[in-house]
Amino acid sequence: MNIMATDDGLTIVLLGVAVGALIGGMLADILGRRPIMFISMALALIFQILMVTVKTCLTFATLRTLCGVFSGGFLVISIVLPLEVVGRRWRDFCVCLWIWALGLPIISFEAAIVNGWRNIALTNGLVGLPFLGLYFLVPESSRWLTSLQHFQKAENSIKEMISCNTRAVPNVLELCDDTRIYVMSISHPRRHTYLDLFHTVTVTKSTSAVLYTWFVGCFVYCNLLHKVESLTGDHHFDIFLPFVLDMPICMSAVIINKCIGRRWCMFLYAVSSGFSMFCVLILHMMGDLHKYPYMMTALAAFSKMGVATALSLLTLITVEAYPTVIRCMAVAFGLSAGILGSLLSFHLRNFISFDSYYYIVPYILQGLLISTIGVVGLVFPETATTPMPDVLQCRHRKNQLQADVTSQYVYLRDQS
Repeated sequence: MNIMATDDGLTIVLLGVAVGALIGGMLADILGRRPIMFISMALALIFQILMVTVKTCLTFATLRTLCGVFSGGFLVISIVLPLEVVGRRWRDFCVCLWIWALGLPIISFEAAIVNGWRNIALTNGLVGLPFLGLYFLVPESSRWLTSLQHFQKAENSIKEMISCNTRAVPNVLELCDDTRIYVMSISHPRRHTYLDLFHTVTVTKSTSAVLYTWFVGCFVYCNLLHKVESLTGDHHFDIFLPFVLDMPICMSAVIINKCIGRRWCMFLYAVSSGFSMFCVLILHMMGDLHKYPYMMTALAAFSKMGVATALSLLTLITVEAYPTVIRCMAVAFGLSAGILGSLLSFHLRNFISFDSYYYIVPYILQGLLISTIGVVGLVFPETATTPMPDVLQCRHRKNQLQADVTSQYVYLRDQS
């Protein structure tokens, strides 16, 4: 089983996550968020539990990869679905909270208590099984139902959310009728593919920016994470601590982005992280920092916080910038690019050691790269004050609904 603990084993699992994200994202945009999310979750848990019974390395690698495939599909939808259900004011909170990023800290805490990888695999699978019952509580995205012109189901979903919130929204039926007219006037239902991520010039620019920012951001993040993997010397605590340190900085972005917008907030954190890595030059002039590894580790940890926050804002922008009909595919596209950046980081360390040239070189290069993310991120449209789009306008349908009806439609979504 040692192969799965190497970079090659990690490569297999992460490629499985990328493949699962691409497949699950497309199926979620075609068949719906809720069924694909819970099917992916169920299959991932099943393969996780089956790993307890394996006796050969090949079987273990196969089950581990399959678990990664279905985990990738679940991950994409678990990011998109909450943001389509909650109102505009809470989307940044849902993403920057980074609940799903606490997985590794929880696993490290569990590994310190439960001995043996078989027991850990069994525990993870059994703990996740009760959450499958949430299928009957989690609503299908009313945005997705509306974009595919399943208007009655969308109306029922909105009414159900309103009843649960015990908050009255006036003229629900009238607003749903206006929504129906709006969607039918600019689009017709059809199956979308990844080619629709290049539907127009504007969408193509956003997609190109998604690929670059996700790839470079994850590349830099994994490099910095590698430099802080031995903060305390305790293996379990060293896995727990770096991710927990990111949480306060990520939460600060919830406040700042409401003041200056998503794009400029990402620009602020990315460029600030880049400048913090450039500080290695100033510290180098004061003395040979190579003799003080703890100072270098602290610099990497501080820079990593800014990169993590920039990535959380990038996730939020990716979700909000694309229409509902291709939103999961866009997130899957970005996530896959990020996985490729992470893999490049892992394998590049095995072939090129910049530290052998000069210890400040990695910080300068990574500072330049992460700063470019902030600049390229300005290509995205500002999404903090605009409603999330739902459909791709057909070229042969030019009838637009009046702006007041559109604003009523947005009001209904945010109130529900």
